[in-house]
Order: sequence, then structure tokens, then C-alpha cells
Amino acid sequence: MPNDSGLRKCQCGNYFLQSEAVKLEIPAGDDREFAPHVHTSDLKRAIATATSEKVELAARRDYWMYLNDAYREKYCIHRDAEDALTDANWENEWKRANPDDRSIFKNLIDKLRRIKPQRPPLNPNRPFTFPDFQPTTEQVENMEKLIELLLNSTERLHLEYPIELAELHRELGKFETAIKLIKGIKDEDQDSFSRLLVELSIEKTTAPIRYRG
Repeated sequence: MPNDSGLRKCQCGNYFLQSEAVKLEIPAGDDREFAPHVHTSDLKRAIATATSEKVELAARRDYWMYLNDAYREKYCIHRDAEDALTDANWENEWKRANPDDRSIFKNLIDKLRRIKPQRPPLNPNRPFTFPDFQPTTEQVENMEKLIELLLNSTERLHLEYPIELAELHRELGKFETAIKLIKGIKDEDQDSFSRLLVELSIEKTTAPIRYRG
């Protein structure tokens, strides 16, 4: 599914999909107003008042990504802290193994000539970890309902969006199901994202990688 689900709010208060809007051959005039995107504060209402499975699916999908935003902030803080500590330790270890043995005179000359001291190379063994993720009851209920909508869709959307279905199962900790879904995709349709989901599932990592913003 595209990042923009196409969910919009009509002036009458109802929610609809932009792709299903009826086009009328009537001049709109200069004062026309386009239906706005649905604000995150309206997503619960959009879900509760959905007039079709497609509208509910779009609203729940947007809500899924919105609820993951809190984890994104936690993830960024975690990554920055781990990278900073790793880089500092690597630089200290490299300097101990490669001490600056220039004389005071040579050091002074290099500074005057603006020659920078040798820097350590990039760390080839940087760790890459995720902060713990435990979905809330609200997140679990929404993801389970999303899976139900995809599987029971009259348009068989689970066949069109197997990656999204696999990601939902992975975030819920259903790793074997996620792997099975991805393995069922044709090789020519596999990409770096699907391979990442398999790796995360094998590692039993539930950290979300889909966000609204």
C-alpha cells in the first residue's frame, strides 16, 4: 500500500478514499476547497464510522503507523546513543594502537601547514541494535483487526499486499507466519525490504519499521 492511504474527510464529516471519489464535470470555481488529509486525532472516529471495509482499512493502517511513531522517537535516541558510544570506544582503541609519535616540532609545523592528524578509519564492526518494543493493547487490537480485514477482504487484498501482512505478524511476534508469507512471494518480487523482514523475524525482533510521518 502507498504511504498516503488516500483517506480524506468530507465537509459533511464523513470519511472517504480519494481514489473512489466521483469526478463531476462541473467547474469548481476559484474558491474550491480540496478535502484535507485526516488528522491523527480523527483516526479513531474514522475507524468507528467507516462506511466500507476499504475506508476502515485505510484508517486502521494510518492509525497503525501513527501508533508506531512513539517507538520511532525511542529508536532514534537509542541509535544516536549507541553510535556515539561505539565511535568513541573505537577511536580510543585506535589511538592506543596507533599513538601520535610526532615530535613537538613536527606537530607544530603540521598545525601551521594545516595538516590534520591521522584519523581512525570507519569501524567495520559497528553494532546495530533496536530498543525493546512491546505493543500496547491498543496497538495489538488494531493490528489484529488489520490482519482480519486484509484476510477477509472481498478484493483479496492479502494477495496484493503480502509484505504488509507479514510486517503486521512480525510486530505481533508471529515470526513463523511472517517468514512463511514472505517466502511465498515470487523471487522476482523480493526486495531489500522483504529480506530485512525475514532477517528480523529470524532474530525474533518485533521492532516496527513502518511509521506515519
